[in-house]
Amino acid sequence: MDRSSLLFILLSARVASAVATYIVSDTISDEDPLIRQVVPGSGVEGEADDHLLNAEHHFTLFKSNYGKTYATQEEHDYRMGVFKANLLRAKRNGLLDPSAVHGVTKFSDLTPSEFRQQFLGLKPLKLPADAQKAPILPTDNLPEDFDWRDHGAVTGVKDQGSCGSCWSFSAVGALEGAHYLSTGELVSLSEQQLVDCDHECDPQEYGACDAGCNGGLMTSAFEYTLKAGGVEREEDYPYNGNDRGPCKFDKAKIAASVANFSVISVDEDQIAANLVKHGPLAIGINAAFMQTYMGGVSCPFICFRSLDHGVLLVGYGAEGYAPIRFKNKPYWIIKNSWGASWGEDGYYRICRGRNVCGVDSMVSSVAALHIKSHFETPPGFQNGEYRYPKSSIDTLSCRSAFNAGRKLPNGSIDDLTYQNGWKSVKGYKNKFIKLQQQQKNYPRAKIKFKSSFELNLQTLVTQVVIFIPIHCLGCVSLIWAKIYPL
Repeated sequence: MDRSSLLFILLSARVASAVATYIVSDTISDEDPLIRQVVPGSGVEGEADDHLLNAEHHFTLFKSNYGKTYATQEEHDYRMGVFKANLLRAKRNGLLDPSAVHGVTKFSDLTPSEFRQQFLGLKPLKLPADAQKAPILPTDNLPEDFDWRDHGAVTGVKDQGSCGSCWSFSAVGALEGAHYLSTGELVSLSEQQLVDCDHECDPQEYGACDAGCNGGLMTSAFEYTLKAGGVEREEDYPYNGNDRGPCKFDKAKIAASVANFSVISVDEDQIAANLVKHGPLAIGINAAFMQTYMGGVSCPFICFRSLDHGVLLVGYGAEGYAPIRFKNKPYWIIKNSWGASWGEDGYYRICRGRNVCGVDSMVSSVAALHIKSHFETPPGFQNGEYRYPKSSIDTLSCRSAFNAGRKLPNGSIDDLTYQNGWKSVKGYKNKFIKLQQQQKNYPRAKIKFKSSFELNLQTLVTQVVIFIPIHCLGCVSLIWAKIYPL
């Protein structure tokens, strides 16, 4: 028997033992032995102090670190029993996933069913069959490492609380990145709007609708956003972690809008190419190892591919060690929505290459419309107004000269047409400009505008021409005198 065969047999025996223990984990009682090497700071078996091997001590530290309190002594004792069972689960997860660190997290007093109900919320559905498929992208020149956090396209880690709204955080995170790529502006958008207002249903699955804290689907969230017109800022529609309130969406406060969205194939090179080109991607994942995850690259020997959690793919790396392959393997970088106290400052790394925990099974991208949340002041504007040159002030009221595309004195307005200007005006739906006529001859034409509108000089001039009274005879005489002076 050669060395590689012996190594394979030993590894298989270890995996089989860990899997057998994992399967019967829910039947283990509170009488199980105390757990070693689960909590950071505990030594190898036989070397740790007695108090570090005491579950009650660990539970006391857990309550202190995470501010846990319980209403009754019965609840306290029950949660301590759950905590001990989760210590066992963390140790088993460490055997199955040795390249990651598993131990005590803020979820260590929750049973697996409680954890799934409160913190996972991805509907167990497939991607819609009629969803737009992302085009195949070239993959020859992909960078070896890439992280959208380094390029400013990712907002800070958020916390969904005890609400199964992970799907909304995944969808909003993707739209935040797409909006940044479209406008250069990183805006934190409102997940609560989706929780309150998005009830979009999958036409192919009866009853499969986005349902606030009871779960949803990222592609359905994109569809809702497309129909609603957009999403508000988080500061305008803040998150409260429940779905018991009414929808308070205000279209006047839209900060980002969806242009289109598409689903991406399970090919990991295509996923990486779309990530680099289109920004962070909304993905689904099986969260079986995430309740006890503390850090490192998660690359479990076995993990189901049924999806139950929505997260955001923000990057990838090239050097994560995967014992099952006995060499360095690349990994994905995932932004979670359980706060910065979980995982690696709120992030999760999982190995690439074999659809681990279904990470490649449900991937979608979104493109954003070019909407600026703040007005960019064009040249010539000061303190919210534009002052035209005195030499051309009276010609602004002459519609005939404007229609002809004539160059006005000093070249202040070049080759504009009434027709094109009117099309530009019509393009701004429900957006109005307040014009103020200062004097009869307009010596200093002021144009007041709302700072949230993205307007350019052409549109402003068009507005002036349309709404200022036309003094035909005087205007023609004035232009004639300026062009052909005596």
